[in-house]
Amino acid sequence: MFEMEIKLKITNIEELRSKLSSLDHSHPVDLHHTDRYYNLPPTIGDFAKTDEALRLRSSIEKHPVSHEIIKECHDLTYKGPKLDKTVKSRIEHVCHVVEAHQMDEILLALGYQKVISVKKQREVHEIIFDGHPIECLIDQIEHLDGLYFEAEMMVGSEEEMSATKQILLNFVNYLGYTEQDTIVESYLELVLSKLT
Repeated sequence: MFEMEIKLKITNIEELRSKLSSLDHSHPVDLHHTDRYYNLPPTIGDFAKTDEALRLRSSIEKHPVSHEIIKECHDLTYKGPKLDKTVKSRIEHVCHVVEAHQMDEILLALGYQKVISVKKQREVHEIIFDGHPIECLIDQIEHLDGLYFEAEMMVGSEEEMSATKQILLNFVNYLGYTEQDTIVESYLELVLSKLT
């Protein structure tokens, strides 16, 4: 599968929420993510140079009103190099993990290096825009100021990317932003840039 997403720095959260609410829309869960990022063993390579990422994520899903925990889970994700300069498009492989601590120990034993751990508070919104389902996230990211917005769609092949990119750009325009407002850097890249 290929992940295609547009990221924005939110300039007016009330206006954004209003536009999302005007669409076919649901807010099923809030998420708390703890993302641990790893780099390759030094003798093999450097993900920063190859534009790849390896992430071990621990997630807590909460009801958006009662804040009761719905479930907790973990997954290991590989993200390939970015394929587009406007819409962050890359191949993504995800594997569910039962014991995150043991997965961390395995990676470290194999020589992978832990780069950083980043916490994210996220509101999940499921939107239908022009007949297309889009997963939207309102994000507060540890180490970064303000709120961010992500709109994401998954596609099965590179042939679908062009049409999906246009859907996402049309959605961004509907929200009051332009292609020039998009951020192609990952949260990892933004955080590392801020901290170094």
